[in-house]
Amino acid sequence: MNKLQRKQSLRARGENTAIAVEKLRVILQWQAPVDLDLMAFYRAKDGRVGGVFSDNYPGGNLGSLNTFPHIRLAGDDGLAATSEEHSEELVIERLDEMSEVYICTLNYTDASEEKDSTFSDYDGKVIVSDDNGHTVEVNLNSDQPGQVAVIAYIEHTQHGTAILKNESLILSIEEFFQRVPGASLISSNNEAVQDNTTETDNTPKTTQQALDRWTEIIRLQTLDNPIIDKQAEKSLLGEAIGLGVDFDEARQHLIQVCTTEHYALMSYLEQQVLNKLLGATEPQHGINHATFMETVVLLQKESYGHIDRKSCLKLVKATILSNKLPVKEGFFKGGNWFTEI
Repeated sequence: MNKLQRKQSLRARGENTAIAVEKLRVILQWQAPVDLDLMAFYRAKDGRVGGVFSDNYPGGNLGSLNTFPHIRLAGDDGLAATSEEHSEELVIERLDEMSEVYICTLNYTDASEEKDSTFSDYDGKVIVSDDNGHTVEVNLNSDQPGQVAVIAYIEHTQHGTAILKNESLILSIEEFFQRVPGASLISSNNEAVQDNTTETDNTPKTTQQALDRWTEIIRLQTLDNPIIDKQAEKSLLGEAIGLGVDFDEARQHLIQVCTTEHYALMSYLEQQVLNKLLGATEPQHGINHATFMETVVLLQKESYGHIDRKSCLKLVKATILSNKLPVKEGFFKGGNWFTEI
């Protein structure tokens, strides 16, 4: 890990540095007549999950510096922006309350038209600074197509320090909702607005009542076991459909409840594992030991410790085998690491 410096750039994915644990200013800058929206999603130390994003989105909230989450977005550069220089800014007043924060940008222009985006075309970057004059720059230069960029990830460690990491993760809208804690708020709010324009006035209220009742069923089922396997998930989704909830809406709500309540939803975790492996796989070389262990650590973290290390090792190996992903083993001592797991 790099030490905190006066000014530095995190040029490559995975590079990280220590940052201040109090007030931070985050500025997104880009050049192109396209509407990029700066967003922050978080998981607080007390387990609360949420997001701060433009109020041009249904249910959007610019946040507040005086009350939780102590994050404030300074408006939206807007759809009408046509100049070459653009910027959006948010301030994090109390990073010490957060376990993790995801700094993201959504390409509203292309997402609304269901087009793929390549963020390297926009010469974008995020600048993170504190009140002591320390500045860290993360470039938005990926050539991978996608409509959402998770630019940076901030983790507040158990030792009282904060780490800023160049995440450089490009996602589709669907992957964004699944992988970033709190991002599903945008999906849920959009669905609510669509329902409100096509159904009777009572439909959104009735749907919400059904979801509230179903949430209690989920909590009841997880009293003895916080791990929801595929059989339990199928049973829960059947309960939701019986209450009149659409399957896709029920599935998204289940992910959100599991994220908020710290339950381990196996189908969701398996997809995260596969996404991690696919993102790191080099066809000509295969998955190496380091990538394998990083995926195991990710699974342990995302399962909130409900799945032990031995089971995580087996699950990651099973995912590799079932998807026929290439593995890189060596000829020297420890070279048969995958075979021996």
